[in-house]
Amino acid sequence: MKKNLLWMMAAILFCGLTAGALMACGDDKDEDDAQKDTMEALCHVMVSDDVLKVADIIVHYLDVNGKEATERMTTKEWKKQWKTTTLPAQLGVWAQMTPKSGLTEENYHLKIVTTAGYYFISAKGGEWADGHTSGNPSADPTSVSIDNINEWCSNTSEVRFEVDKQGLCIYSGGNNAFCEWVMNLFGYSLKLCY
Repeated sequence: MKKNLLWMMAAILFCGLTAGALMACGDDKDEDDAQKDTMEALCHVMVSDDVLKVADIIVHYLDVNGKEATERMTTKEWKKQWKTTTLPAQLGVWAQMTPKSGLTEENYHLKIVTTAGYYFISAKGGEWADGHTSGNPSADPTSVSIDNINEWCSNTSEVRFEVDKQGLCIYSGGNNAFCEWVMNLFGYSLKLCY
């Protein structure tokens, strides 16, 4: 009986020590993650209705590893978000537009806005946002004649930049109106812009 009791106590002690060690390891991992700088990238392409009529669109973007990836765009808005704790990081997005054949209208109202932005949370405290855009989100589409569709489709621009190890955007200028637009687009607090 004493032998069984000793074995039982040893088993309970062993299980308790094992569970405690596992919980301690889990706590360390959570603390490690909380002590890392974090950046969330926000890539966005927006087009007017007529752009979908005149062109097939492939969106090129830089993924979490800085490698180029592509996706077909079939709606007026395309968005991509990813997070990383590995800095520096590259952000970039651009649209490749191939004109469609068989267009019949004389004029099309075309507009494209390409945006790459991010918000950064510092492990030392503090958070901020920055980014770049090509095109004016609030401007009306431009009227383009059927004869100029090919030229318009070939003139899309690329938005590309790097975020350094401190979470600062390289080659960026401050633009609070743009920052507010991006934060609204992705549902973040406007306080990040100031």
